[in-house]
Amino acid sequence: MDSSDKDSKASVPLSEGAETPAPQEETSRASTRESTPSGPVKCSTCTQSVNAVYFCDECKKYYCRSCRAKHSKDVINGAKHKLREISTGLTIDVKTDDSSSSVKSTPRLPFHLQPSATTPDANFNAKEPLPNIGQTTKAKEPVKKTTPREQPHLVAKLPRERSEAMTPRSQLRRCFSHPSRDVQLHCMECNKIVCSECIVEGHQRHQFISISEAGTRLRGELQSRILPIKTWYESDAKSAMSNLIISEETYTTKSKESVDIINKRAEQLHKDIDRIRNSLIEDIESKNSVDLEEYRMSREGLEEQMKSSEEVIGNIEMAINDAEDISIVRSENELKSTISSVDLKIQIQEAKPPIFLAGSSTDERIRELFGHSHQDKPVSTMAWSLQAETLRPTRDLDLIRVSSIACGDGQPIHTMVLLGESEVWMASLSNPKQIQLIGVNGSIEKPGEFDFVIRDLAISRNGDIFLSCFDTRCIKHLRLNGTLETFFNASPLHPQGIHMSRSGVLLACLVDSPSTDGRQIRPYSKRQLVKITKSGKVMKRLAFSIDIRLFTSPVKVAETVEEEICVIDKTAKDRGRVIVFTRNEQIKFIYTGPIGLKMDYMFCPTDITCDIYGHVIVSDANNNAIHMIDKHGQVLRVHQVGRDWIDVPHSVVVDNKGLMMVGDSAGVMHIVKYLK
Repeated sequence: MDSSDKDSKASVPLSEGAETPAPQEETSRASTRESTPSGPVKCSTCTQSVNAVYFCDECKKYYCRSCRAKHSKDVINGAKHKLREISTGLTIDVKTDDSSSSVKSTPRLPFHLQPSATTPDANFNAKEPLPNIGQTTKAKEPVKKTTPREQPHLVAKLPRERSEAMTPRSQLRRCFSHPSRDVQLHCMECNKIVCSECIVEGHQRHQFISISEAGTRLRGELQSRILPIKTWYESDAKSAMSNLIISEETYTTKSKESVDIINKRAEQLHKDIDRIRNSLIEDIESKNSVDLEEYRMSREGLEEQMKSSEEVIGNIEMAINDAEDISIVRSENELKSTISSVDLKIQIQEAKPPIFLAGSSTDERIRELFGHSHQDKPVSTMAWSLQAETLRPTRDLDLIRVSSIACGDGQPIHTMVLLGESEVWMASLSNPKQIQLIGVNGSIEKPGEFDFVIRDLAISRNGDIFLSCFDTRCIKHLRLNGTLETFFNASPLHPQGIHMSRSGVLLACLVDSPSTDGRQIRPYSKRQLVKITKSGKVMKRLAFSIDIRLFTSPVKVAETVEEEICVIDKTAKDRGRVIVFTRNEQIKFIYTGPIGLKMDYMFCPTDITCDIYGHVIVSDANNNAIHMIDKHGQVLRVHQVGRDWIDVPHSVVVDNKGLMMVGDSAGVMHIVKYLK
């Protein structure tokens, strides 16, 4: 069977009333048809060079769209003329009364889409008309031009009309482009469901399948795509949820057990304290009974001695006052022996009262006695991931040199404070009355000198500088506009280290003397840490813990990312310690050097800083080292720097990008990378 026969069999009538031509006529008519031209042809009637759209089998001529209307009026028996659309091969009947309201079309499918007679599940049958294709259709109504006021309403309604979820079920089969037509096929190239009009207008020579087959294929594709998600949901997600629930239950159980253990420990300590208290009281009471008995015996012996002495005194005074002279002379020896017999020695044993010496009840010692809670650090935090990967307890901190800037004129850089991410304010002993602004690129700015010696620097969030003045006993405030004023008067004390906290409170170390000799520290000596508000008022003083002095000589102070205060306390000229306080001003831990790492000299901290990962970084002048401590007081890294690189670190600051700035005793600021 040739292509003309297939076309004739695939043709369907436009309506039930239309007459079906005889097979013989259709065969003879198909035999006289010309083949569809491969390229564009010109209209046979128009004088202008217009491309033809239709071909008439009776007249053997090509017509454009305008000439087709004229041709339908000129022919006598227009029903016998068949006009074929050149691009798709669809055939339409032309009548003499052809108008916009009476056009009937017989859509023909392309040859490659016509169903095969041998296919049992063919979607298209020549004997059965396609649904909604054989109905009489009216010509398209002229497009109504909308005014600018009406256009927003049309635009707003367009998504609602095209949404299948918002359209009724009866309108689901309607074509979006041609609402009067029902969808028939699914275009595989455009991935759209189309009607017969869509096939003629924009889907010529495309591959089509039925909507049911397209739905079957889509279901299979969606099933294959959802399969990995279902597998993940059924295996990984449910398993993770189950593990999470078990972990949560275990966590709750362990927390309750810890609370019960703490309560039991507290009860046991209370019992121990009561037992020790009763024992001490019994000892005191038993000693009291013995001492009181001695007091009674001493009192009785003294009373007898006083009674005998009183008799002697009475007899002697009577003889002196009443006896005659001759009688006194005769009894001279007797009277003298009576007087000499009086014992003038008083033997009294005074017992010393019991004195209770209270033990040290600092938070640290109580925690050592009571115990402390231990919790593994979470592996999901950024700080611990860095520690787990690069910060194992070791002697080497893996400092990588970036650059070195000579800015101290050969004298130690004793204080530094970070400004932003690329600049550092510093002061050196070469000129302690001057501050310098050093850039990491090597730039140096010297704004000027002051008339006082600078001990330490702090900087606020807006860039204002606070200067600790030991000699003048005050803290100065240098604003951005260059004005200098007294922020806090510490007299009669001297300020040493200062630091601006995250909350805007200034932390300051105050001493009455810079001496670190414990023999020179009197009970009335004041060595304290104070918190100063933005208005310059003292809001808190830290000097004692019950009856124990906290500091020998606080020289530097810093604050961690968790707002815990770290203080360098110099206990001697060449040694010191780091005291870390909790947010409620209780001692959290005291660091006196790395445990398990043998150092050459005693730990002598000179400066302290904290990074955003919770690390406490301390410079050690004695061992020419940099110590890194975690928030629990455990040493992570210790880097002993060679003298050929950093000559005794005196000051240290860090930024948020893993860079560390170290000021040494030779007046050089070294920029090193300490975190990967």
